[in-house]
Amino acid sequence: MLAMCFNMSLNRSKEYLEERFGAAFQSGERPERNYHISAFDFPFVPVISSEDVDQFTFMQWGLIPRWVKDGEKAEMIKKLTHNARGETMFEKPSFRASALQRRCMIPMDGFFEWKELGGSKYPYYVKRKDDEAFTIAGLWDLWDNRCTFTIVTTEGVLPGDLDKDRMPVILKDKKWLDISLDKDELRGMMKEPSSEVLEAYPVSKKIFTQGVNVPEVIEKFEYPELVSQQKLF
Repeated sequence: MLAMCFNMSLNRSKEYLEERFGAAFQSGERPERNYHISAFDFPFVPVISSEDVDQFTFMQWGLIPRWVKDGEKAEMIKKLTHNARGETMFEKPSFRASALQRRCMIPMDGFFEWKELGGSKYPYYVKRKDDEAFTIAGLWDLWDNRCTFTIVTTEGVLPGDLDKDRMPVILKDKKWLDISLDKDELRGMMKEPSSEVLEAYPVSKKIFTQGVNVPEVIEKFEYPELVSQQKLF
């Protein structure tokens, strides 16, 4: 089954993020601490861009290419650009210029994926085993004085019993932001193994409630039917 990244968590202080990722927030700016962020709310989140690798910039999730002519088309296209497939981002009109010239890193504590069983969907939270925040690869663009971004996904197997074969590109450092890299170097980065540093576990279906932002959405939750399935193997 395919996996796309539409839900994430970022619940860290300004001071932690600045020290962890070697970038500073502008004076007076401070990130909101969110247990659940949905792409479909088109939120503004802090990212580090190739434009300034030492600074966080707040960008809106849902990339709008700079060639878009009017607001109506911008509203339509941003609904389709929360994720970009790494394998095709150099060819797709919405992403190809940004893939070479405007890349970014999105910090997060973890992201959410779903497992289907018996016609029901169960949310899982995917995070680092050591509980540290990490960054994933993205692309950005500037439209009508608004910076927007998309998350890059690639082939990969998520941890736990999630039957997914795609995942966000997890980054080790700021090399992704180097715009002198060519396509082959970028493709190589997207193939680097990263799932071994992650763990996944089921969480409460509160995640399905629109606007929910409470600690319970990232805490482990036991579903008897999932436990029963695991015992079969």
